[in-house]
Amino acid sequence: MGNLATGGTGKTPMTEYLIRLLKNDFKTATLSRGYKRKTVGFAIANEDTTALEIGDEPMQFHQKFPDIAVAVGEERIVAIPQLLHERPETEVIILDDAFQHRWIGRDVDLVVIDQSFVNNQSFFTHNLLPLGDLREGFRSLKRADAIILNRKFLEKEEIKSEMKNCFEGKKIFDGSGNFVSVHLIKGGAAPVDMHGVDAVSGGTITSTGVSEMLQRTISNYLPYFKTVKESSQ
Repeated sequence: MGNLATGGTGKTPMTEYLIRLLKNDFKTATLSRGYKRKTVGFAIANEDTTALEIGDEPMQFHQKFPDIAVAVGEERIVAIPQLLHERPETEVIILDDAFQHRWIGRDVDLVVIDQSFVNNQSFFTHNLLPLGDLREGFRSLKRADAIILNRKFLEKEEIKSEMKNCFEGKKIFDGSGNFVSVHLIKGGAAPVDMHGVDAVSGGTITSTGVSEMLQRTISNYLPYFKTVKESSQ
């Protein structure tokens, strides 16, 4: 799971969907960098783990899905063997924000892209870091198996003609955001109602899932995973 640009595009809700899809049939794990955590190196979440130790998004995975392994490690290629050593039963690893980690073999590459970013073709936006916001160019989308174009709260727009060649031959899915109720608890005070974004992806949006089309796309890989699982037993 990854993207091309800096900033949030909806990767975390998409990762949560994949967890829900896979965890009942396979021993599932997630591996993230652990952005802004106060520790370094490899770690697996346990009952005493805090967000300071693994980062806020991995902590969210751990709290929502306590039955899977949630790991962090800056160097994913080093962290994967450590994860498999500590959790040898693992059958599927979801790499959170790892599209640029090209030295790691993977079976499926999903890329989430902000629709407004694609169609905002300013000189600065579509240049590579540090001049622009791109981690790598749009031509790298040729490595993706499927692309989720997240429009968030905007109307759906067609990809501009000058950009269409970057998406040629790819499975593209429409995504949008949905307002949900969020409670902020601070210092023991009463919950405060706020508006938050549940940025899930798919053609028909709900607060907890993605479109049937995207479900079918991911499900196409399940027979492969099951074959691997059976052959290893």
